[in-house]
Amino acid sequence: MLERDRISLRKHRAEIAAQEEAARIERERPVREAETALQQSATELGKLTREMIQSGKDSDFQLPASVAGRGMDYEEARKFNGSEMRAFIASEPSFFDCPENREALIDYLLRQDCVIADAATYQAAFLRLREYGLLEERPEPEPIQEPPKPQPVAEPTPEVFKGVDPATGLEREFSRREVQRMDSLTYRKAFGLYGENGPTETLRASLLGNRLP
Repeated sequence: MLERDRISLRKHRAEIAAQEEAARIERERPVREAETALQQSATELGKLTREMIQSGKDSDFQLPASVAGRGMDYEEARKFNGSEMRAFIASEPSFFDCPENREALIDYLLRQDCVIADAATYQAAFLRLREYGLLEERPEPEPIQEPPKPQPVAEPTPEVFKGVDPATGLEREFSRREVQRMDSLTYRKAFGLYGENGPTETLRASLLGNRLP
């Protein structure tokens, strides 16, 4: 087969593949449009349900049988509800206990005409409100700050003085302590301080730490 024919064949195959892809996209278009419409409907429904739960009566809420039809006077109900709220909080570690969330639970149940609530009732309200993001989330713990690592302290460079070893006649370095322990003669020999080279008071004080020979 000639190169020209091979190029023509590849082009023909590419055109067929493009046509098939276009046909597939067109076949799937109604499905995609239906899925988009369904997602939009679900979003709108979720929004409406959230608003209903947040401010009105929730038609999907089922009062637990443990309190349905139960009667108490005001004082009994107040004590019972408080005790059962504490029991619910102790049994539900994912509930963030804060004044806002307690108030949200109570307000929700009151909108459902529920004035007597046990732990199961608070649990049902908690799950419903959490489903629609109507409760405060537990804040993330503050990251632990590691104390700064101590910086290495540079060792001070020892102070030395260049001179001549009186015993060997060779040049060497003397530490300040060695200089301070020298007598006058050794001091002068070590640093060649004779005649015009005699030490000034300032140099002598510097070398001997203010203790003149």
